[in-house]
Amino acid sequence: LEKGIAAARNYTTNDYHKYERTLNTMIVQPKDEAILRLFELELLDIIGHSLQLEHDVSHQPISAQANYRYQPGIGPSEININPTAGRSPWDVVSGHVLKQLSQRALPEQDWPQVKYFLRGLIKYYMDGKPIMTRQMLKNK
Repeated sequence: LEKGIAAARNYTTNDYHKYERTLNTMIVQPKDEAILRLFELELLDIIGHSLQLEHDVSHQPISAQANYRYQPGIGPSEININPTAGRSPWDVVSGHVLKQLSQRALPEQDWPQVKYFLRGLIKYYMDGKPIMTRQMLKNK
């Protein structure tokens, strides 16, 4: 967490432009969740927690047909559980979704699983602290 906080203090002008671009795009396309999910992925990169999306912990390429348990700081390990957003632990994710995240292409049918997975990761790295933007939106 300390590494993430230190990295967050070192935002570059480019990082602020990414944030601004995301907000502007969300105004124009408010129902496109992929925009927010891709920004969350970039945010994890910015705070020093880039995701391993190309290979599993055994250095095998991610298979779209397999399922994985994603261990923060380590990466995905193949497992024999089918992920279902909201029913499986947040860290259980399909290889298909990992490949989509790697390509920065998120079709609408993947949004629920991607949202559940990324929110779980962000919550993990935030040590359970609430994300204030969500709190502000709830209070409106």
